[in-house]
Amino acid sequence: MYYQQLNSLRTIAVFMVIIFHWSPNSHHFLLPLGSWGVELFFVLSGFLITKILLDDRISAGVNSQNKIAVIKNFLLRRCLRIFPIYYLSLIVILLFDRTNISGLRDHWLYFAGYASNIFYFKTQHFNYPMAHFWSLAVEEQFYLIWPWFILFLPWKYIKAFFWISIVVGIGSRILLAQLFTTTDVSVDVLTPTCFDGFSIGGLFSWYVIKQRQDLESIIRKINIAGSVAFIIMMAFLIVNFNQLSVFHRTLSSLFFLALIANAYKGFKGVAGKVADNKVLLYLGKISYGLYIYHLITPWLTIVFLNVISKSKNAIGTFFANGYYNMNFISKFTIDLAILLLVSTLSWYLVEKPVNKYKQWFR
Repeated sequence: MYYQQLNSLRTIAVFMVIIFHWSPNSHHFLLPLGSWGVELFFVLSGFLITKILLDDRISAGVNSQNKIAVIKNFLLRRCLRIFPIYYLSLIVILLFDRTNISGLRDHWLYFAGYASNIFYFKTQHFNYPMAHFWSLAVEEQFYLIWPWFILFLPWKYIKAFFWISIVVGIGSRILLAQLFTTTDVSVDVLTPTCFDGFSIGGLFSWYVIKQRQDLESIIRKINIAGSVAFIIMMAFLIVNFNQLSVFHRTLSSLFFLALIANAYKGFKGVAGKVADNKVLLYLGKISYGLYIYHLITPWLTIVFLNVISKSKNAIGTFFANGYYNMNFISKFTIDLAILLLVSTLSWYLVEKPVNKYKQWFR
């Protein structure tokens, strides 16, 4: 039950990013939807991944060799889930990016090695149509780091580890902002700066497993903290208080944790009906593809339309000019229809068949 509603939150996170990237600046509604979507996903990932690892740790017992096997199986399952369409996307971009606008041809090692966040920070420039890959790089680096702490730290230190990681997230943003002058790409794309989001989600998973009897009280406290964080965020946005930049990830993570905690408990009423809506649940199933392809499909559409326009074909030119001259709503609708089609095909032809092999690594 709870997984379905969390899956709906993942869908919402993805569409926040899509709306941000597809909308002109005038349509951003004065809200940082892009960063909010990513931060919601980081907290959600921190909760789910930590819960999986803690459950696996309990199943594995105290044997260190069993814990190594748990890490191996965890990483292999993650690879089966995320690698296929990620590398498929890189291949497609290499094939169709004749002008090397993506920079992939010259810097493929960063992208193949899930280090695009480091590349973007180094160059201070996001490369279209792969700008969003920085968050996938952070996620993969999180997968490589996190299991060793969750599985090998003594139980009595795990809760403290989460609190320390929250401090590391905030502190690394402060320190790196002092050490580096950034222009287009902030320090927030580097993995340590994301630790507070992951850790806030991870801390809730610890409470779910170790203090389940107190969960109602804990969720009430989380709701209070999330409400206060939301009020502070909105106040800072209204007055354009730049000091928020250091704490924005922590504040938004607390707010999103409240959503996640209530989804875990089970939304009731209207919120529950929305979270359990079949359309939203289906979109959650294909959400990884939606995220991967959401900048690639509009870019490919333009590539194909440019080819058609140069062919001097009257019908092709008509459709190409029509697309270029569409208003925002019409273009958004067309792009979304293409994205949904591609993501659905990706799920049924690539992701779902490959996911079946995850059962081998349990």
